[in-house]
Amino acid sequence: MTTAADTASYKAGTNAKVYGWGRTTSTTQGISTTLKTATLPIQSDTTCTNFYGADFAKGHMVCAGTPASGSDEGTTSACNGDSGGPLVVNGRIVGVVSWGVKDCVESGAYSVFSKVSTYVGTVYPRVDDTNLNGDNYADVWVRNAADKTGYERDSKGTSLGARQSWGNWSGFNVVLQTDLDRDGYQDLLVRRASDGDVFWKHYVPSSGTWATKLIGDNWKTRLSIVAPGDVTGDHLPDVVSVDSGGALWIYPGKGNGSFATHVKAGVGWNSFNFVRGHGDFNGDGLADLVARKKTGGAVYLYKGRGNGTFAAGLKVATWSNTTYNAFATVGDVNGDGKADLLARTPAGTLYLYRGNGSTGNVIFSARLSLGTTFKQYDIFA
Repeated sequence: MTTAADTASYKAGTNAKVYGWGRTTSTTQGISTTLKTATLPIQSDTTCTNFYGADFAKGHMVCAGTPASGSDEGTTSACNGDSGGPLVVNGRIVGVVSWGVKDCVESGAYSVFSKVSTYVGTVYPRVDDTNLNGDNYADVWVRNAADKTGYERDSKGTSLGARQSWGNWSGFNVVLQTDLDRDGYQDLLVRRASDGDVFWKHYVPSSGTWATKLIGDNWKTRLSIVAPGDVTGDHLPDVVSVDSGGALWIYPGKGNGSFATHVKAGVGWNSFNFVRGHGDFNGDGLADLVARKKTGGAVYLYKGRGNGTFAAGLKVATWSNTTYNAFATVGDVNGDGKADLLARTPAGTLYLYRGNGSTGNVIFSARLSLGTTFKQYDIFA
């Protein structure tokens, strides 16, 4: 998809390509049996409003094409059956086929698309969420400290379902959910306690088995390992870590469980006792990080810029270690299209802090309790 800040793609006259299997004539309802494409120039909001009036919602819609001729001849347009298809500029989806006039050829009409830049903050959680059971809510993975059994706890929006056992997960001290190959099946990143090696465990649908691949050698001293989504702007999930010296490193994902050369993105991150992130906390469609200071408990939002860097920290809360001693960021837990945060008290109550997409410093709505029995778990993912 395009980004929330993209305006160039919507400049009037910019050529865009639409794809679909929809109708190819106004005289029959039959749809195409092969994929079709057409080039349509983007139109200004003023042009679209002049034709459609109040039916055209500026900021949420974009129209494209040359004015329809009133007949098949001389008309190039999306039509019935194309709905949901992409409108593409420079290799990025900028629109989604939405609606138009009856039979698609009314004189002066344009094709109308949903404006993707307005919705990237809502759409990307659907791409990056830790959705274990396929219901579009981000789920929680926990491990019992005593017997090392891992459990899946599926989100129901404002509560968690009964735990489902994943068997014994002894020998690991980090477990993270992510989908590095973007195949729609949730993966796990795990760190082996004995030597610090980090592995990518990913489901192979064709065989119904899990494969394991080494992705990090001897990360035993890494203070934090995070799977925030795409922080480099190439639309592929990345991994971020903090080394013992406090350097923040980005490992650009290649979309297949391997990574390009890691890049230093900051220093001084050893001043934090947790660094987390999974998704977009401020509604701009870019993955962010959240970190808490060791001293004083100040919590900061580091807004991703989508180019491998982060804006200066914005203080969003103060939570000492006696307030919360475990955190997890798994994406959109309550299904509203905004990334959330989970925080556990030392007594074992797990709270859901719902993201509200604010660009200011109040990025979470009032907390909701998800239960009081979470003291037993030593890993939250």
